[in-house]
Amino acid sequence: IRALHETQMRTLTGVRLSVDDDGQAQLAGINVATSDRFLILSHPHADDEGLALDRQFPVRLRSRAGNRMHRETIYWVFDESAPAGKDSRIAGISPEGEYRAVFQANQNSISQLLTAEGPVPLAANSVVIDLGAAWSVEMLDFEQAATRAMAVTQLKSLLQLESVGDPFAGDVVPRPVYDELFVNTRSHVDLAPTYADGIDGQQPIAHYYRSGRRYLHHLGLDKAYAPRSVAMSPQISSAAQHVDTVEQITTWQDGEWRGSCQDPASPFIWRLARNEAVGRGVTLLMQELERQFPGTRIRAVIPPQQAAVERIQAELEALNDGDGVPYGRDYYQRLWCSNNHIPTIGEGMALVDLTGTRVEPVFLGSGGYLPDPRPFEMFVDEQIGDLAGNRGSLYRGPRSYFFEAQFTLRDPAAREHRERMICELLSRKGEISEVLLYEATDWLHTLPLDDADYCSHAFISRCAP
Repeated sequence: IRALHETQMRTLTGVRLSVDDDGQAQLAGINVATSDRFLILSHPHADDEGLALDRQFPVRLRSRAGNRMHRETIYWVFDESAPAGKDSRIAGISPEGEYRAVFQANQNSISQLLTAEGPVPLAANSVVIDLGAAWSVEMLDFEQAATRAMAVTQLKSLLQLESVGDPFAGDVVPRPVYDELFVNTRSHVDLAPTYADGIDGQQPIAHYYRSGRRYLHHLGLDKAYAPRSVAMSPQISSAAQHVDTVEQITTWQDGEWRGSCQDPASPFIWRLARNEAVGRGVTLLMQELERQFPGTRIRAVIPPQQAAVERIQAELEALNDGDGVPYGRDYYQRLWCSNNHIPTIGEGMALVDLTGTRVEPVFLGSGGYLPDPRPFEMFVDEQIGDLAGNRGSLYRGPRSYFFEAQFTLRDPAAREHRERMICELLSRKGEISEVLLYEATDWLHTLPLDDADYCSHAFISRCAP
């Protein structure tokens, strides 16, 4: 496989090397086809020349027009004879039987970077620039009829699956394995990142790993993908015409991936156009599922809209804890369903229009922490208010509520608090009819099977009416 791959590699010619007024080396005249995904920077005589590059961010990219290009993934690949050399290379199946995609190779490369400081010699090492594939399965474009048709075909296959009960007990009646469609917000996307946004601002992610300081968002290549209609957005088309505005598309903007981005007046035109297109696409998908599965229950997890999130954060600023200190807007991180939702990817789900459908909205719900009762109750109230109109759905009735809390299962002292939260949710008669336990395997494997009261959730029968 390796030999076949290396026959497809080609050396770029016509590249010009110069040094700018600040002593920085520059390579110009790099011409690549749109089908070229990886650029590999190496030097056969680097050792003789003593060439070395920055450890955390070895190269910076600019287009021929002069604007920055900064959404790509850039990482070191080390000498194959070095301990971490193989681990920083892509492997379909590694010697250990595991896969090693760009994400794993990139993370292994960063781990190696943290073992030392200073520039990295280019001798025997290389810098990989991942420009991204022409398309990514991490960004399904449901505005395209073919994508919706693909989803329908797959779902039809699943709904046709049947199984029997207990054949040893004589139960051989076939029954459907699945009886409803559930559209969730969760995505395991997060392509390999070079940069991250955190308390120190936008920095190479190696900076956050080295310092141990908190970062909030991967700034990975996945955020450079969007549904095709984004190219026709008036704001995007206008920005693309001028070198002084095109960087709103080609590179990270300060604060671009923090908070919500659903307001048409947002300055972050790339993220906004992306969210709006995702919302339109999933709206079309919901309508298609209605047509294709007229007798099947359809539910969809709907995140709170930007206005609801901002109201919650404002109320947290005004709400005091037991010591008289305001909880503050950052307490929102202890409330929302952070493991089941990556806003930088799935925020467009908050913009879905269910008008005229019978789709049942599901509350995005609560995260894996144990917040104080007052902010938790306020948070639930605001979610109920946000879905008061069911996003236009014809469905009328109580809805389901997503509940993480799997992170608290290993703490026996957390049981009472967690059960009290679930009782509070189920007390919202007419609004919440059931609590969905996220990461079901955690709940199955962690709760003690020898405690029938605990693992059967018998506490529900003891909730106040």
